[in-house]
Amino acid sequence: METQKVLEDYYGTPYQLYTKALQQNKGLIICIDVKGGKYLKKSFKKDKIVSIFIAPPQEKELYRRMSKRGETKETIRKRAILAKKEMAYMKYYNYLVINDKIKGSVDSLEAILRAEQLRRGE
Repeated sequence: METQKVLEDYYGTPYQLYTKALQQNKGLIICIDVKGGKYLKKSFKKDKIVSIFIAPPQEKELYRRMSKRGETKETIRKRAILAKKEMAYMKYYNYLVINDKIKGSVDSLEAILRAEQLRRGE
């Protein structure tokens, strides 16, 4: 299992998901943070990893969304600091999706996935 500590919590993806996808010659979509993405790119063949950075439309909107989830002010502060650091890694990703409106974001993700399937001849 690949695990990373983010703020005060640990997150992970069971290694069996990777191996099962490889055995079945299928793609695997996982939602991970910047640390996890760096780990995957280092641990697997880079041409096998397609990374998509999903960003808020603006910093103010990020704060609004966290407040709406009921996060404490201290948690919002910590997450905002982390988000700023993570934004610096955006340039290392294959794609960028600005998560402004849900429909547009989903359409962008679907287009990326379809383009990657076509690129691989699937």
